[in-house]
Amino acid sequence: MKAEIATWIWILGLTTMGMLVFATSMSIGGNQLSDTQRLMAVQEFSELVAKTRMVCQGGLENIYPHKCSFPDDIKAIYSSDISGPPPDKVSVMIKRENRFEGKFLCIQFYGDEPYCEELRCNINMSYLGTPSLEQDLFSRVNQIIGGDVVHAYEMVIIKSDEDVVSINSEKIISLKEDSP
Repeated sequence: MKAEIATWIWILGLTTMGMLVFATSMSIGGNQLSDTQRLMAVQEFSELVAKTRMVCQGGLENIYPHKCSFPDDIKAIYSSDISGPPPDKVSVMIKRENRFEGKFLCIQFYGDEPYCEELRCNINMSYLGTPSLEQDLFSRVNQIIGGDVVHAYEMVIIKSDEDVVSINSEKIISLKEDSP
């Protein structure tokens, strides 16, 4: 009788330890995936800034097509006349595709301070990012099938005036990104 109880205590203890190890490794893996997505988003943003600078330095009607995608944890990508956070209710502005013009091109992740790059030209663009904290149909489907939500855009960067670069974007689809 005592041997059976001791065996069950060992089984219960080892099962509990196994579940703790599993939960810890899943947490670490999730953080690494999030860090990888952030790094990829920063690289995409840097490419957008570089291409916008290139168009700005070129002549009138200088044009450059660009494709990019950003993870769901980006609050906004936007132009601003100051190096600061996006306006309140930015998710509504994203959904309505409102445009703004300013010398700064900025990106902000949820829970972080914005990062902005100043350019010589004014940048006229619509607000990009997560339309709202409420998920859209694509976001829900991707989470159900185990994918990461990505907002993909096709853009045309064009110098529309002597000191204005317009970034015209069209959302392709929220799609599943293959995890690295």
